[in-house]
Amino acid sequence: MKKTPRDWMLERNGDAQARLDGIRAAALMTERASVLDSLISVFTVQRRAWVALLLIWGLLATLRHATATHDPVPSVAPISIQYMESLANLSPDEAIPPLDHRS
Repeated sequence: MKKTPRDWMLERNGDAQARLDGIRAAALMTERASVLDSLISVFTVQRRAWVALLLIWGLLATLRHATATHDPVPSVAPISIQYMESLANLSPDEAIPPLDHRS
C-alpha cells in the first residue's frame, strides 16, 4: 500500500497537537509579580531620575531652611484703622462693592 503525502505528514507529526498545546500553555501562562517586586522594578529602572529628584528636593529644603527668617509672616496684610473708620462713615449710596466691575 502506497502512502499519500497526507498519511506521511500525519504519521510524522502525530504528536504535534500535544506539543502545540504545551507551547500554548507556556505562552499564555502569566507570571504574577508581587507588589514588592513591582515597586522594586519601578525604582530600579529609573534610578538616576529618582536620585536626581531626591537631590533637588534636598537642595530646596536646605535652601528654604537656610533662608528662613523665623518671624511669623501674616498671610493677609492688616487693614488700617483709618481705612475701617472711613468705610464705616460712608452713606449707603457711597458704598460700592469693591468687586463691582460695572462702574
